[in-house]
Amino acid sequence: TWHGPGDNEEYDSADPKVWAKFNPAFEHFMNPEEMQSAHLRTHEAAFTRYRLNGWTNSETKWLPAGTFENLATDRKLEEGERIVLGMDMAWQSDSSAIVACSVDDPRHLELVGLWEKPEGQTSMAWRTPISDVMATIYELCEKYTVVEIAADAWRFEQSLAQLSEEGFPVVEFSTNSVQRMTQATQLAYDSIIGGEITHNGDPALVRHFSNAILREDPRRGSRLTKDRKGSTKKIDACIAALIAMHRAAFWRDEVAPETQLLVL
Repeated sequence: TWHGPGDNEEYDSADPKVWAKFNPAFEHFMNPEEMQSAHLRTHEAAFTRYRLNGWTNSETKWLPAGTFENLATDRKLEEGERIVLGMDMAWQSDSSAIVACSVDDPRHLELVGLWEKPEGQTSMAWRTPISDVMATIYELCEKYTVVEIAADAWRFEQSLAQLSEEGFPVVEFSTNSVQRMTQATQLAYDSIIGGEITHNGDPALVRHFSNAILREDPRRGSRLTKDRKGSTKKIDACIAALIAMHRAAFWRDEVAPETQLLVL
C-alpha cells in the first residue's frame, strides 16, 4: 500500500487537506498543531519527503519564491547601532561579501560590501581587492558599534590577523564546519520563514539568496551551495548573512563570548 503522492501528481504541500490525504492516521491520532509547526520550521523538500512520503530532487531551492523578498523594508541601520559583520571571502574568480546584522531587535540585514568578478573577465585576471575590503571594514567600524567580525579565514588569514592585532573583534567562522553551518542555516530559515528578520531590499542581496540551493547528502548533511560547480550565480552574500545572523543571535542572547585565538 502506498500512502503518498502518485507519479507526476501536483499538490500543495502547505495544504492541511493534503497532509490528511497522504497520512491515513492524520485524523485519528496525529497532532495537527505539531504538523503545522513542522511545516513552518522545515524546508519544503524535507517536509515533503518525511511528512508526505513524496519524492523530491536532491537539490532544491532553499526558500519558497518571494519569501525573502517580502521581508524588505525602509529600515536602515543607524549610526552607532550594535551590529555583527558576517564575511564570506574569495581570493579569485568568485565574489566576496560583507553583510551586517543588527544585534538588538528588530533584527535587520544590510549588504555593506560586495566584490564580484565582472562579467566577461577571465577568472585568472580578477582578484578580490583586499585593500578595498579592509578600507570598508575600517569605515564600518567607525560608523557602527561592531561587536564582532565573523569571517571564514580561507585565503584571508593575513588580513584577519592584522585586524585582530589592531584590536578589532575578529572571530573565525569556518563554513566547512558541518555542525556550525547546519545550525546557522536552520536559524536563518526559521527567522526568514517566521518573518523575524528584515532587510533593505538590496537587489544583489536578494539575488544571492535566490541563487542558494539546498543540497543534502549523508556525509555533509544539508548545506547551501550554488546550482552547480563553477556556476556564475553567486551566493556569497547569502552565506555572509547566515554567518551574521548566527553570531548576532549569540550576542542578542547576551552570552559572553570566549576569548578567540586566531591560529594561522
